[in-house]
Amino acid sequence: MNKKAMNTLQTCVPLFLLTVTYLFSCGCSEPPQPVKNRIPAVKTQVVSPESSLGARRISAVIEAGTSTTLAFPIGGTVVKISVELGDTVSKGQELARIDPTPFEIALRSADAQQSAARSSLLAAREQYRRIKTLYDRGIVPEVELDNQRAALKNAESSLEVAQAQRVKAQDDLRRTIIMAPFNGKISEKSVMAFQEVGAGEPVLKMIGQDGLKARALVPEALVRSLRTGSPVSVGFATLQGERINGAVAEIGAQAEAGNAYPVLISLDRAQSTDKGIMVGAAANVEFASGGGDESPVFLVPFSALAMNDIPRLAADKGTGGRAPLFVFLPEQSIVSLRLVEVRDFSGNMLTVTSGLSEGDEVVVAGASFLKDGMTVRRWEPETPREGIVMSVSGPSGESEK
Repeated sequence: MNKKAMNTLQTCVPLFLLTVTYLFSCGCSEPPQPVKNRIPAVKTQVVSPESSLGARRISAVIEAGTSTTLAFPIGGTVVKISVELGDTVSKGQELARIDPTPFEIALRSADAQQSAARSSLLAAREQYRRIKTLYDRGIVPEVELDNQRAALKNAESSLEVAQAQRVKAQDDLRRTIIMAPFNGKISEKSVMAFQEVGAGEPVLKMIGQDGLKARALVPEALVRSLRTGSPVSVGFATLQGERINGAVAEIGAQAEAGNAYPVLISLDRAQSTDKGIMVGAAANVEFASGGGDESPVFLVPFSALAMNDIPRLAADKGTGGRAPLFVFLPEQSIVSLRLVEVRDFSGNMLTVTSGLSEGDEVVVAGASFLKDGMTVRRWEPETPREGIVMSVSGPSGESEK
C-alpha cells in the first residue's frame, strides 16, 4: 500500500467510528415523552360573614357653611381694597371700590337725556291738544290729527327709554362698591388696588360664621342607608383622640367619582369653634356600623379582583356598578366569574355586601390569568424536597459523606 492510500485510511477510520457511536447512542435513547397540559393552580380563601365591622370612617374636607365669591357686575379700575385676608367683616361693610368717574359721567348724561325727553313729551302733548281742537272745529283733516298722535306716542316712548337708561346708570354707579352680604371673614383676595378688572371677575371670597361642614364622598351602598339628621362624629389628624359631633345635613343626588356621592355633615358650632377648626382642614367622618345596615358582609383581599375582565364586561353588558372576581367550584374543579357588590375598601381588603355566600372559595391569587369556566386546581403547599447526600471517594477508596 502506497503512502497516499495509508493517509486516506487514517483519515476515514476515525470518522467511521464516530458515526457508528452516534447511531448507537440514538438507537439506545428513549423516545421523548409527550408534553402534558398542566392544570393551573390557584390560591383560594374560604369566606365567612362578618357580623360587625365597627365604625365606618371616610375621608372628608372641611368647608364653610356659607360662602360666596364677590365680584363687580361692571368692569373698571380698582381704586380701593378695604380688607385683608382673614379680616372679620360685618354685613353692609364696604370691602372694595372701583373708579366711579366714568359711571358718574354716564349718570349725568342720562339725567340730561331724561330732561330732554321730558321736554319733548310736554311739547308733543301741547301740539296734540292744539291739533285736536282744530280738528274738532273742522279746520284740519283727520290725517293731521293721526300724525300728531303718533308723534306724541314717540315722545312718550323716548322718555321711557331715557328713564330706563338713567336707572341703569344709577345702578352702575352703585355697583362700583362691593359690600359684605353677611357677617363673616375674608378667605380669598384675588385683585389689588389700581388693577383693571372685568365684569364678573372674582375679587374677594367670603365665608360665613354660621358653622362649618365636612364634605365627604360616600360609597353608593352606604349612602342608601343615610338619612338627613343622622348623627356622626368627625375627627382630625391634628386632634389626636378627639372627635367633634356632627349630623348629616345634605345628601347628593348624583355620583361624582367611583359611584361615590357627596355628603355634607354639619359640625357642632361650639365644639368646632372651641377646637379652632379651619376651612380646608382634612378630616374623617365616622358613621355607625354599616350606616344602620346590619346585613352580613364579607372581607376579601383586593388581589381577588379580576381586573382584566373589567374592560370586557364594561364593553359587553356592563357590570351594573359591581366588581368581578372568581369563585372556585371544587366539585367541578373550575372557576366561576362572579359579580359582587363592593361597599368600600380599607387597606387591601374589600367589603362585599352581596354576591357571595358563606363557604365560597374566592380566588385570591392568579385571577388575572383565569377565564369563566376554566379548569383549575387548588394550590397546595409543595412537599419539601429530601436532601441529597453527596459522596466522594477518599484516598483509601472508601466513600466519605
